[in-house]
Amino acid sequence: MVLLFLTTTGVFAQSKKIYENFPEKFDTEETKDKYATALVELKSGTWKLNGVTLVSKTGARAITEDGTKGAQFNKENAKPLYLQMMFDVPDGVSKVTVKHASYGNDPACKWTLEYSIDSGKTWQEAGKEITSFSKSQRTATFDKLNIQGPVRFRVIKFGLGGKDDPSIANGRLLIDDFTIYR
Repeated sequence: MVLLFLTTTGVFAQSKKIYENFPEKFDTEETKDKYATALVELKSGTWKLNGVTLVSKTGARAITEDGTKGAQFNKENAKPLYLQMMFDVPDGVSKVTVKHASYGNDPACKWTLEYSIDSGKTWQEAGKEITSFSKSQRTATFDKLNIQGPVRFRVIKFGLGGKDDPSIANGRLLIDDFTIYR
């Protein structure tokens, strides 16, 4: 579906189509089994994983049925961890959807989606804070976006600690099917 909008400078089209090579399912032959920071080449482009590893589907990991891997954030982190695009999509964004869950019986964890319109120099929140509290996969929808021009995204898992304070919920976060709409 294409919507046409009349502006003072003319007519432009806004499409709700998904960008090519998305959704990013994190399915790759490449192995990243440690939480150290690394660049990983995925179907959509290069992503930076900081405190994030790629994991295979198990009963404790909610990974999409048609996928083989997902991105898993470490637990009990005191500093924020992130999963970040190292490339821009060129033609603006109207909406992003992200499938998320917590690992097995881990406690809940909190995260947010951020975007950058200056190639990753500065970041802005794309929506509200999300809490992942179940190993059942849910979809977070960020649909009030009206970003024009080149943009990139990152998922930030908050640094809440938790190892020395069991009252702080800060389990492992699983991300899959990261979808960007023009």
